[in-house]
Amino acid sequence: MVRKRPLPATQAKSDALVSDMGRIIRLTREQVGMSQAELANKIQRRQASISDIENGKTGMDVATLIQIAHALEVPLSSLVPKWIRKILQPEDLQPDEEELLIQARRLSQDQRRSLIVQVRALAAVDQVKGHQWLSDQPEQEPKSLRANSTCSRRRVRKRTK
Repeated sequence: MVRKRPLPATQAKSDALVSDMGRIIRLTREQVGMSQAELANKIQRRQASISDIENGKTGMDVATLIQIAHALEVPLSSLVPKWIRKILQPEDLQPDEEELLIQARRLSQDQRRSLIVQVRALAAVDQVKGHQWLSDQPEQEPKSLRANSTCSRRRVRKRTK
């Protein structure tokens, strides 16, 4: 069986992918405060292999990429360059959205419910602030917050009188 050599343009994209992924892995590893030796130990590879990957000298298989993402405790997609993510799945979650899901899955059911309430309140506040910024209307609380804050407003009014 004759093995076909990749076309020059395909080879250039492959080289760019290997180089970009290595750079992203290095930056992510540094952000989490892990050395090459620690990462190598966690994924049972040699430190020199991690160095070669980070410097774009060698590519890696999918299993190694998954191990690296797991060892760094980051979403797999965060190690893939943006230009590749757009090609593969333009409708997919962004890395920060995927990170939120990963962290939410570690919570108990009650903690998740609490998280949802907090995120909804934060989104409502941001929506009101965004609306305030776009128009010169007086700032208002979201209705969902106003209904629950009657007691606290009464206390504030009593203090100001």
